[in-house]
Amino acid sequence: MLSRPEIRIESNAWPLVLSFPTEDVHLGGIRRALGDWLDEQGACGATRSAVVLATHEAVANAVEHSRTGHSVIIRGRADHGKVTIEVSDDGDWQQATFEDQERGRGLMMIAALVDEFEFVFNKPGTTIRMVRAARPH
Repeated sequence: MLSRPEIRIESNAWPLVLSFPTEDVHLGGIRRALGDWLDEQGACGATRSAVVLATHEAVANAVEHSRTGHSVIIRGRADHGKVTIEVSDDGDWQQATFEDQERGRGLMMIAALVDEFEFVFNKPGTTIRMVRAARPH
């Protein structure tokens, strides 16, 4: 049985932190936890949907490329009229290839759903930072 992600609400720069082991991912639980947090922040429906889907894609990518036995961490904050989400893993960056027509669309989806995104390469690991401006209701 898949477990729910560990959820910690913190009062520092990242009010939301979700952490889970790579081999025990429950994307439905992650989407619900993130959606609930966005609702608490007053995000409109369009912002909520876009951020949840973009984060889902980033997490799926992180799980695919991170090392077994380690964690994926989602951090979130909503301030100054925008939502910022970071998804971090401990895997090695792999350049996207589009040879398989069934794969490689996650980054394109993320780019369409958020206003800004960037990769931060760590040793080991990768973080994708996504920012979306809060839209009026």
